[in-house]
Amino acid sequence: MILSIIDLGSNSARMDIAEINEATGNYRYLARERRLVRLSDGMSLSGGLAPESVDRTIAALREFKAQIDEYGCDDVIAVATAAVRNADNKDEFLADVKRETGIDIRVIKGEHEAEYDFLGVIGSLDTEECVITDTGGGSTEFILLSGGEALARTSIPVGAVNMTERFFSLGESREAFEALSDYVRSQLDKIHWLDDALGLPVVGMGGSVYNLAVVAQNRPGADRGALHGCEISSGDAVSAFEALAEMSENERLGAGIEKGREDTIVAGLMPNICLLDKLGSDRLIICSAGLKEGILYEFLENI
Repeated sequence: MILSIIDLGSNSARMDIAEINEATGNYRYLARERRLVRLSDGMSLSGGLAPESVDRTIAALREFKAQIDEYGCDDVIAVATAAVRNADNKDEFLADVKRETGIDIRVIKGEHEAEYDFLGVIGSLDTEECVITDTGGGSTEFILLSGGEALARTSIPVGAVNMTERFFSLGESREAFEALSDYVRSQLDKIHWLDDALGLPVVGMGGSVYNLAVVAQNRPGADRGALHGCEISSGDAVSAFEALAEMSENERLGAGIEKGREDTIVAGLMPNICLLDKLGSDRLIICSAGLKEGILYEFLENI
């Protein structure tokens, strides 16, 4: 059978199309697509999805639907996360998507998003003790992995786009940077189970940490899969983050940051940088698998 999985995030829309052998559970990817749609742009000010953001997203989903039809997908699993979850006009948006593309999107809770992240990590990395983070445009998920089991999960409304809009609307001044850092640390202090994770490595997911790895390892244009599993010392991660914070947006692009992330990369990395410090972690491990892969692994388990 052929399965399509769509992850509609606050910053990006992603789709995988996989051919699955139902007898063996083996699979191969036929297509893997990503579009930077910035769906949550302006939400921190208006509370709703902006018309321009909706138009960009529906255009991307139309492209996805064309590929779904081209490959003759037998099933489509489409989920949306923080941006749609928190939008005042969520129902209107979902109806527009259905009418314009024929795609039914299911909105999932932050805890469910964290569960899929967990499945993505354990299915792709050989690690049993860590704290998993997934920072998107509108939220960050945290999972405590111990003995190969998810012992705790928490989602906080701290993401690359909403924090950029909240703290950097007038520019990335030193005062704004420190205010953002203080706010993120106050949110981490509310996650009491982090006290049980001191010293554990951090497994980072999402576009922001991938871009950090590109800069820390000086590998502009590296494929995400090529960076999967790579380890960056906390010192190198912090050094790369501080260097990015000092750069102009054009300089960030020159350093290898993906176009469209140059204005949100500092806010997008802040949860991981603050977490490394809070836990006293010695390293950040990059994981290119995530929500889509978690959905796929769950699907394979239930064949």
